[in-house]
Amino acid sequence: MSVMQRKITLLTGIPRSGTTLCCYLINKSTKALALHEPINPQKLTATSCQQAIDEVAVRIHDIEHKITNGLPFEHGDKNSIALDNPVAENNASGIRKVQAVRGNITLAPCSKDIPLFIKQNALFTSLLPDLQKQFPVVGIVRNPVNVLLSWMQVDLPVNKGHIPAGERFDPALKRLLNSMECNLSRQLSIYHWFTQNFLSAGIPVVRYEDILLSGGQRLFNELAIHTKHQELTQKHRQFESAHKDKLRSHINELSALSPFYSYEEVCKALTP
Repeated sequence: MSVMQRKITLLTGIPRSGTTLCCYLINKSTKALALHEPINPQKLTATSCQQAIDEVAVRIHDIEHKITNGLPFEHGDKNSIALDNPVAENNASGIRKVQAVRGNITLAPCSKDIPLFIKQNALFTSLLPDLQKQFPVVGIVRNPVNVLLSWMQVDLPVNKGHIPAGERFDPALKRLLNSMECNLSRQLSIYHWFTQNFLSAGIPVVRYEDILLSGGQRLFNELAIHTKHQELTQKHRQFESAHKDKLRSHINELSALSPFYSYEEVCKALTP
C-alpha cells in the first residue's frame, strides 16, 4: 500500500518583496500551510551547493514529519505562522527593526493532503537551478525602486549591501560584493543577482504588485490554492528625499535590473 506524499513547494524572492505576506495569505486558507524561514542558514554544515541542497532536503523532510505529527520545529517567528511582515514600523532612528523572533513553534497535526509551502529568500535562490530537481520553486519580485527604498531603512544585512545566505553558497557573488566600495552599487548587484537567478533557473515568477491588485488571486493561481479573495492595499510609506534622489540619479541602472518591470513602471515608483 502506497503512503501518501505531501506536496511541498518552495517560495523564494527578493528581500522586502512581499514573501512573508505571501505566507500570511496562504495561511488564510484552511487547505494550505506556509512557513516563514524554518531553516536557519547559519546552522547548515554544508560547504558546497550540492551539499547544501542535500542538507536542505533533509531539513525540509524533517519539518514535514514534524508538522504531520504535531511536533515542535524551528520557525522564523516562534510566536505565530500568521506573520505578515518580519520588520516593525519606523522608530525614532528611522531604521526599521526586525520583529520576528526565531524559535520553536508547535502546530496541530497537519493532514498529508494539505500542501506545504516553505519560504527562504537568499538561501533557496543561491541553490538554483539544481534545487528544482528536489522541489518546485516559485519566485516573488517587486519593483526595484520600492525594494531599494525599503533596504535603505531596514536593520538587515541588505541595508549594508550584503546578503550572507546568498554569498555563502555563491562565491562569485561574494567576490563581487566585496570588490565594491559603494553601498548602493552592492545593493543594485544583489537585486540583479536575484532576478538573474530566477531567469536562469526558469522558475515561475509572481509580481508583488499583481498579488495586491488581484486580492491574492495571482499568487493563489500560481500555487493552485483555492481560497477567498483578500482585500489588500499597499501601505504608503514615507522615505527620505535623499534616498529617492539617489535612486533618481541611477534610474537607467534601476530600469535595467529587472525584466519584470518596464522603464515607465520604475520611473512611476519614484514619482512624488
